[in-house]
Amino acid sequence: MHLPRGLWAMGTVRSCFFPPTRAPIWGRMSCLGARARGVLRISLVIMLQGLLRASEVDEELSKKYSIEIMVDSGVSETGERLPLLPFERIPDSHHVRRVIAQDWFLDEPSRVALRAPRSYTDETGNSFRVEAYVIAATDHLAVRVTPLLADRAPRDGVHSAPVAAAPRLHLALEAPTGTSRAGRTGADTPQSPVTDAAPSQAVAQGTWVLYRHMHTGAPVCIRVYPRESASLYVQLSAPTAVEMQGKTHLDVCLFNVHVRKHVALGLSFEQLYTYSLLQLRALTEHAVPWRIFDPPRTYSAVESMASIIKRRSYRLAPLEDGCFNEWGRPVHISDGSSQSDQEIIRALRVDQVPREIIGGVGSLGFAKWVVDGIIAPVAGQGVYLSALKKQTTMPRTHFNAAHERARAPFFGIDWIRNLAAAALSLNVRRTVYPAQGGVDVTVEPFAVEGVPKGRIKQEARHPGIAPPSTPAGAVPPRVTQGETAAGPSRYLGYLPHAGYQTGYVRALFYYLAVMEPGHFYLGVLNEERGVPRLREYQRAAVFLPYFDRSGRFQVEVFEAARLSTLEEFVAQYPQQMLALVRVRAPEIGHFNP
Repeated sequence: MHLPRGLWAMGTVRSCFFPPTRAPIWGRMSCLGARARGVLRISLVIMLQGLLRASEVDEELSKKYSIEIMVDSGVSETGERLPLLPFERIPDSHHVRRVIAQDWFLDEPSRVALRAPRSYTDETGNSFRVEAYVIAATDHLAVRVTPLLADRAPRDGVHSAPVAAAPRLHLALEAPTGTSRAGRTGADTPQSPVTDAAPSQAVAQGTWVLYRHMHTGAPVCIRVYPRESASLYVQLSAPTAVEMQGKTHLDVCLFNVHVRKHVALGLSFEQLYTYSLLQLRALTEHAVPWRIFDPPRTYSAVESMASIIKRRSYRLAPLEDGCFNEWGRPVHISDGSSQSDQEIIRALRVDQVPREIIGGVGSLGFAKWVVDGIIAPVAGQGVYLSALKKQTTMPRTHFNAAHERARAPFFGIDWIRNLAAAALSLNVRRTVYPAQGGVDVTVEPFAVEGVPKGRIKQEARHPGIAPPSTPAGAVPPRVTQGETAAGPSRYLGYLPHAGYQTGYVRALFYYLAVMEPGHFYLGVLNEERGVPRLREYQRAAVFLPYFDRSGRFQVEVFEAARLSTLEEFVAQYPQQMLALVRVRAPEIGHFNP
């Protein structure tokens, strides 16, 4: 049968590229005609050119639109394969707890402490590990029910049993290595949730822990962990006063601060042994902001901004009085004069190359560089320096009036307020002034402990962080907000114009990232400086809080083009107050600093 020339050539190529023997490819092409070989060579060349051109196009697009082109492997940077679950899908152990309550929650503590860990599977197919341990430092017994995620196998010594099995069934189970049958203490005790847990000290979502007095058996509290951090939890406390018998209350703790405190439930403590997390939410939905445990989980504009700033901030030299004017020229903030090449070169870091530097910035100048990256692509130019120096509403008294001209104590807060107002004016397409724009962050999301009399004093130690010498689990389950071994450090809430204590801003940024996603924040420190001592606003920083695509909370901190962590920032300024303004992040692809 006579085939058309094109079909014949395709059949010949197929027979040559898939022969029964593994001959070299060019040897196998010898059966092709000269014309077919020429066509094949041209096709291979075009294919290679297309691959090379594709990589060039990706690079050009990433430079033109300030975006990252990447392939999502489905694995986070921390190596965690599974993203955090939405609130409704958190594994809940209430079915298991209903079956094991008599043996694990109501039996004598001395007998419960002897029980080896076991795994149970409920009727929905979720598996949970149940274990008891003694916290020697506080004389408490803890019974923990931990969800076993699909990618985590049970530890050695843990035997699985279905929930349908008789709860009183006793098996000859061995305790895990390193424990004793007299009750486990020390390294097996959990870290106190009031401390700011490191990533390696994360807990499984849905973990449920009951604390009881070891000698009396009386219940103390229940803690439920809806998130991956031991610093985010719901606490259900048993009544202590005689007149409150039969009544329990709920606390919601976010890092080292209470979001809600003493929310009455109207239930006996024993009823909570079998209550699910969804039932608790339904019972208290009007009193508790449960949204904080179910944050957004999409790639956000704030995360995109943070990525771009990281890549481009290397072009900025650290220069205290430096910034860029409305036309992008490097100038001095104080008088608007141009920066000289010599002073820029002298300010370079050791890892910077002079030909790649575009100018020098201080902390205030860097904040302007970020906001100009939002405004200039739309308006064609940045913010005028004169507009940023306008005074805003501040308590200017006879005491600081004498130093207003020489020291300008409110310069920093005026600067960031005017920057935020300029960005807001661009969004609403009309001129907005700071006082009317609502740019100041003044929210009071947490339970205030009270304001001390006299001057504001704080512990030098980071509030809520236990000292390294404190053994894990040594902090009692019933703790006060911000408590440390060095003494209590009370949360004061928002103080007008002064802002918030730096020790509590991690919880604040988490709350803001949930309640008003898509914003980043400019902050300025309120600190005592100079002689005579005055509280001044001179040092600024840019904060970009967001939840990554796996649902984990991140905060990028930039101070004068230097990237740092929030922990480093708080450790550097432990006793200062931080005033904040909010700025809406532009849509992805519209930020070009």
